[in-house]
Amino acid sequence: MKYRNKKEVTLQLNLFKKDTIFVVSFFAIFIFWLIVGGTTSASAERIEVISEKREISPIVHWWQIDNGDFRAENWNGPVETTNAGSVENPFPKDKDVHARLDLKKYPMPDIFKEVNNPNETHPASEVKGIEGTNPEWDDITNGDNYLGKEKFMAMKDVLEIIVETGKSYTPSIVVEYGNSGPPNYNPKFHVAYPVKMWIRWKGYIETDDIPPVGPNCSIDFVVGDGGSQKKSKLEPLPSGSISSDNGQFNVVQGVPSSEKLRADAQSEEYLYEQDFLQKTGKTVFNNIHASKEFTLTWQTKHVDAKGNVSYDSHSESVTKETTVSGIERPFSYWQIAKYNIWNLTHSEFTNYALPNQFTSINAITNVTASGKHSDNVKDHVFPPDCPDIDLPSETIDGGSSRPSVPDISGEAKSAAESQIGQNQVANDKAEFKGSTIMNDGRTTTNGPTPSSVPDPGMIQMTARELLIDPLKTNYFQSPSTG
Repeated sequence: MKYRNKKEVTLQLNLFKKDTIFVVSFFAIFIFWLIVGGTTSASAERIEVISEKREISPIVHWWQIDNGDFRAENWNGPVETTNAGSVENPFPKDKDVHARLDLKKYPMPDIFKEVNNPNETHPASEVKGIEGTNPEWDDITNGDNYLGKEKFMAMKDVLEIIVETGKSYTPSIVVEYGNSGPPNYNPKFHVAYPVKMWIRWKGYIETDDIPPVGPNCSIDFVVGDGGSQKKSKLEPLPSGSISSDNGQFNVVQGVPSSEKLRADAQSEEYLYEQDFLQKTGKTVFNNIHASKEFTLTWQTKHVDAKGNVSYDSHSESVTKETTVSGIERPFSYWQIAKYNIWNLTHSEFTNYALPNQFTSINAITNVTASGKHSDNVKDHVFPPDCPDIDLPSETIDGGSSRPSVPDISGEAKSAAESQIGQNQVANDKAEFKGSTIMNDGRTTTNGPTPSSVPDPGMIQMTARELLIDPLKTNYFQSPSTG
């Protein structure tokens, strides 16, 4: 439901004992991942297709913590609820959980049917622009194992849901997995609730993706790799501390109960990985039709019996046709090979002295990212139309005999070179924090060079007024994790 990484380092913090104790923490990282895949190409006809319903089956896991409450993972951080059962037979109190589901992790359909002609089916390999649609709660298990409250597609293959689970619903797992430790050693349970749902997948079939051209003309694309632009920051440098809130106590030496602690953390606002690839090549125009009209004139001489000379004038119109091939126009554009953004969501601390032995601090960030990708050259290169070349007419006087029609191939090729324009090109699109990194606007011949994701700044996270329970007993060198 959430991508997350965490590093833990155990240090010692003495309750009733004091200066700042530092703890290395790699805060929960939510992955915004632009997958390079799926193309959208120009076409003569597009047929919408859709799959049958496919089952998806996420599970909400509740884990009991040392104080008897339960904790589950939201997509943007943990959520807690109290024990609505008993110590021996615990169940979480009913609570909403907000989850993000990566639909690529569930089985994809093999067959799609046409929306307007359901009897016509197509294999998934022919379908373009596949994305999830029409998420549904399961009629039987909704209300029994869970209660579905909200559902919507956050991205083409990411579904967001809000479901309620807890004591009012039937779990699929109830397992004791440990105990609370001193002083009571109460059992701790893992309780899980299945969330059965259904999703459909939609896309389209293209019947023809040949660009419009003139009569008999064809355009071939020759593509190769050009430069690349790679940049990344994948290793964060987080830090954190638990200290006295009023600064009067050295927490390494000891902190009296009923005093207040503070927790501080910092890490990069985001991590990123980009790999932009330049494509270079040419379009080759072949079989361009060309024609020229000639007027042929000549005279024939006649001598009659008396020796008188006369001349007859002749005129004939002839159309000469040919084809021209091998006219080339260069192009270059940029596309996304990889564009990953990981967004900082929160930090976590555990220590015996903290309220409920745990605190989570949300990170306030402003990270947005989006992109559009296609690996189809026809989505990036838009050649001019093939012309039908009509050369200027010409009159040829043959004198006393009918002239021959000259070859027009050289003139036709020169005309084709002058009449065929340059390619229009468009990059993939990449945006970050509202700024354009890779511009997908159309330009002539060469797409603009993209810029890079800037290096992140550090985000501060602080929680104060963390009261140490007056009833807590001494705990020498209680371990801390972050």
